[in-house]
Amino acid sequence: MKNLCPLVRFAAFSAVLLAGTLNSNAQYCTTNLYLTGCIDDDYIQSFRTTGGLTNITNYLTGCSNTTTAAYTYYSAHTHTTSVGNSVNYSLVNGPVYAENYYLFVDWNADGDFTDAGETIASGAVAIGDSVTGSFPVPAGTSLGTKRMRARVVYNPSSTVTACSQANYGEVEDYNLVVTTPCDPPSSATISNIASTSADMTWPAVSGAMGYDWDVTTSPTPPTMGAYNSTTTTASIATLSPATIYYFHLRTQCAAGYYSTWVTQTFTTLPPCAPPTMTIDDITTNSIKISWTPVSNAVNYEYSVLTTTPPPPSGTSTTALSATISSLNGATKYYVRLRSVCGASSYSTWQFKQAFTHYPTSVDEFNEGSLHIYPTPASDVLTIESPEHQGNAIVQLTDVSGRMVMEQETNTPTTTLNISKLQPGVYILKHMQGSAVSIHQIVKQ
Repeated sequence: MKNLCPLVRFAAFSAVLLAGTLNSNAQYCTTNLYLTGCIDDDYIQSFRTTGGLTNITNYLTGCSNTTTAAYTYYSAHTHTTSVGNSVNYSLVNGPVYAENYYLFVDWNADGDFTDAGETIASGAVAIGDSVTGSFPVPAGTSLGTKRMRARVVYNPSSTVTACSQANYGEVEDYNLVVTTPCDPPSSATISNIASTSADMTWPAVSGAMGYDWDVTTSPTPPTMGAYNSTTTTASIATLSPATIYYFHLRTQCAAGYYSTWVTQTFTTLPPCAPPTMTIDDITTNSIKISWTPVSNAVNYEYSVLTTTPPPPSGTSTTALSATISSLNGATKYYVRLRSVCGASSYSTWQFKQAFTHYPTSVDEFNEGSLHIYPTPASDVLTIESPEHQGNAIVQLTDVSGRMVMEQETNTPTTTLNISKLQPGVYILKHMQGSAVSIHQIVKQ
C-alpha cells in the first residue's frame, strides 16, 4: 500500500512502539527491520563511495526489496581502502519522503554493529536530497572484509540502531575491504635548485600506478596534486626567486586511491644576476673578455656576432674569461655575456660593442700607402699620401667602431685636429677610389 495518510502512518508507528523489537545481537540482522519497509517510497535512491582502491557506485536502486524486510546485501559492490585513509560517501534519498539516514561499519567483523565506533554517521535528509561525508579507517583495524550498512528510517520514534525495528525505510549492506596501505615514497630529493626552477626525484614504490605532486608555498599538502607523473622524476621552472617552497608527493595506487603525502622543503636562489663584463684586449682577429663572478651562477654563456639581435644561447663556460679568436679584422662585433643559474634560469644579456684592430704595417693593408705623423700625436695629426690622385676620405674611429671624425680632402697632405679626442688608440682609414689604407694611431 503506497501513500498512506499521516493518520495511518501514526497508527503504524504506535505499533512499532508497542513491538519494540530489537535484533542487535543477531549476526548481521536482515529480518524484522521494518513493519512496512520501503514499498511506500521510503528508500535509498543511490549510494556511492570515493577515495578507495575500489569504490561503490550503486545508482537509482529504488525499493529493491519490496518485502517488509526492505533489506538488500549488495555483495558485488565493494569499497577497498587501508588504515588511515578516509572513505568518502554520498547517500541520495528517495523522491517522496524526508528520512533519517544512518551509516554503520562492523570494524572488528564480529557480525554486529554494536561496538564502539561502529556507528559512523546519522542525520536528516530531505526529499530527493543527498548527504555526503567521510570517515577514516581507524588505526589498528585488521585486514579483511568488513560489512558497511546504510539505512534510512521515516520519522523514527526511538533510537535507531543497525538492527532496531522501524515502520518505514530501507537497509543496504556493502563490503568494505581493508587492505595493505598505498605506501608513499620513502623520501624525496630536490636538486639543481635555481632562482626559478628545481628538479625532484624519489624512489619508486612497488605497484604504483603513478605519483601525484605539487610545489606550493604552504607546508599543508593540497587536496589534489597539480601534476601527475608515471616516472620518479619531475621538474618545475615557474618558481619565484628567493622563496621557500614545499614539494608535496604521494603515490597513486589506483584511480582515486592515494598514499599519504610526503613533503620536502627547499628555497630557490636569488634572482639570476648578470655578470659585469670587461673587454680586456682586442687584436686584429681576437677579442678577450672577462667578468666578475655571480654567486648563484652555475656557468656563463657568451656570444660574439656581427649581427644585432641577441642569440637564443651562447658558448658555455665555467671560467671567468674567454678569448674569441679567428675574427675578421676591422670589423664591428657585438659581444654578449649572461649568467646561467640553472635549468631555464638565465640573467639578461650584457652587451658591448668591439671593433677588431687593423694591422699596423702598411704592407698588410689593401692598396695605397700613407705617411702619418707624429705618432703618437696630441693635437694635430698629419697624413701624407704620395700616391694621391683626386678626392679622398679620411675616417677616424675608436676601438669600439664608433666614428669620431670624418674629413674629405683633395690634396696630398691632410691635417686632422685631434686635440679634443680622449687619449687612446684610434683607427685611421684613408679611402681614395679603390685604394684603402688603414692604420692604428695613438692619441696622447
